[in-house]
Amino acid sequence: MTQLRHCKCGASNLLDEIERDIGHRGSSFMDFDAVSHDMRTHRFLVRELKRPNEALNAGERITLRDLALEPRFTVWYLQLWSTGEIAWIDMRVELVDVISKAEYRERVRAWWDGSYRLENYIQIADELPRRRA
Repeated sequence: MTQLRHCKCGASNLLDEIERDIGHRGSSFMDFDAVSHDMRTHRFLVRELKRPNEALNAGERITLRDLALEPRFTVWYLQLWSTGEIAWIDMRVELVDVISKAEYRERVRAWWDGSYRLENYIQIADELPRRRA
């Protein structure tokens, strides 16, 4: 179920040993690079970061997309480019917006103050995807 890592002490390796043969094919195991929890509003901001030469694998993409459809979760996939820019993707719609670090900070600040709305940053269809039942 887990993605084995070179370091035997890695969480993936430790959990693989403990959880071996539990679950089913098509399930996914991953960690998140950053999670912020707003205790006042019970919301979560999840960020997955990759370098320019890295990409999400299929399991990561599915996991992040499914989590993004949960009402209290905001999930961003970020690629940190060598130019200093950030490829920013809100996983509800998976549209790429290339932004500066200052713009990224503004979006994080908007999330914290409760004013973050995806439609303020990118042109989207009339209706966002909904959580599958």
